Amino acid sequence: MQDTDNQSCQIPEARLLSVKGEPVRFYEDFVKSKTVAISFVYTRCTNVCSPIAANVEVLRDILGKRVGRDVQLISITIDPKVDTPEILEKWSRHFNPGNGWVFLTGKKHRIDGLLKGLKVFTPNIEDHPPIMIVANDQTGDCVYTNGLAAPRQLRQIIENLAGDAVEDGGKSE
Repeated sequence: MQDTDNQSCQIPEARLLSVKGEPVRFYEDFVKSKTVAISFVYTRCTNVCSPIAANVEVLRDILGKRVGRDVQLISITIDPKVDTPEILEKWSRHFNPGNGWVFLTGKKHRIDGLLKGLKVFTPNIEDHPPIMIVANDQTGDCVYTNGLAAPRQLRQIIENLAGDAVEDGGKSE
């Protein structure tokens, strides 16, 4: 999947759970007034999910201090029946998420509704493509891109949508 031209998008609200089991509001708590990079994973995946999360880990490092301030990294499970907060939290530790990168789960109907609202729902999770959504809530623009793209390419998409230079965290790919 190639990144497309900026398109208009509206990020829906959804009541989800953090890996600590705390209720969160997807849009209000993590998207509002920020530029976000949203990836989709599940812990039993034997294909693209670990490489996507590893990519986001590098992306977090090269984005530097902006992560958690005005750039939010979000990974959402697409298998919430299996990926309880505890299981997702244990899996996420492999990628050192830290401040500004959240992993989210929730009730299946809420996750499915959010995925449908984001236009990334796939009935068979084993067939899910490595989509990442980069969106700027302030402008309403978003790009659907390949979550396996080079982290510096993903950074460039974020910079383009954010409309300004993203600080370099000082780490290379």
